[in-house]
This record gives sequence, C-alpha cells and structure tokens, in this order.
Amino acid sequence: MCREELENIVKDIHDEFQVELAICEVFTRRWSYITGTDNYISGRFRIKINDKYGIIVNCNEQDVDKIKDYVKKG
Repeated sequence: MCREELENIVKDIHDEFQVELAICEVFTRRWSYITGTDNYISGRFRIKINDKYGIIVNCNEQDVDKIKDYVKKG
C-alpha cells in the first residue's frame, strides 16, 4: 500500500467512527507510525490489517470489532 492509500483508510475510519487513529508498519512486536489523524496522541487498541500494517486506535472497546469488520470489507 502506498501512503495515499493508507491516508484514505485513516480518513474513512475517522469519518465512519469519529475516532483518533494511526496506521503503523508492524515489525513483530514493534509498531512504527506511518500516518494518522491530526489529533492522534496514543491509542488503546491494536488492530492488524495484514502482516505488514496495523491500526492503533483510541475508541470504546465495543467499537473495536466494528472497526475490524469495516477494515476487512475494504
């Protein structure tokens, strides 16, 4: 995925769920920030998109599964 695609994912999730989030590149246990919402400070939950990318999101626990499903649908 290119940076523009990742930024579009951030915008789509932010618009749909009104949450602050960051897209990261996953290196086993370390997640490295690539892009995120303007007000992102830190996240509470980690959601893997695939083996290479993940989302760190600050949301309510009940929204985590909804966000996972939203990401899987594309």
